[in-house]
Amino acid sequence: LLTRIGGDDVLEASLSEHEGVVAWRQGRFADAETAHRHALELRRRALPAEDPRIAQSLSNLGIVSNALGRRPEAATFHLDALAVQEKALGTKHPAVARSLSNLGSVYYSDQRYQDALTVQKRSLEILREINGPDHPQVASAHNNVGSDLLALGRFDEARENFTRSLEIKIGTGAKARVPARIGYKAE
Repeated sequence: LLTRIGGDDVLEASLSEHEGVVAWRQGRFADAETAHRHALELRRRALPAEDPRIAQSLSNLGIVSNALGRRPEAATFHLDALAVQEKALGTKHPAVARSLSNLGSVYYSDQRYQDALTVQKRSLEILREINGPDHPQVASAHNNVGSDLLALGRFDEARENFTRSLEIKIGTGAKARVPARIGYKAE
């Protein structure tokens, strides 16, 4: 396949990124990391520094680093991705909200619950502004905020966010589930 695309770094980076996603889904995190690092290297060589595809590679590396338990490195990747996205896309973009949520997941995994809450609330605000208050992505953001509040012992606020999430999901027909981040398992 690489022979057919003729040494195009951008296309090769996309192929490497897809290989990394497949490896990650299969639990082969070291292979995923290698593929995503290669994609980032190619994109940095071929694209302007503020291109959103560079941010995507950084985000992918953040996700893999978090899965490997390397939280400080994961946070750095997500912060770098966020900086690129905000510069390229503005501060009120779905990709920015997704990066904030990814960063919040790293902070949550690192038991930095207040930091997680701060970025998850910002993600929620962006998604609410872009999609309106009753969108399934807003429901997911409420779930994330609820998980952070629960971890902080702010039970009433957590319940409000979980309830709002379920209301949105029921209203939109989206699949409602108990958030996995708080440790519950579906029976």
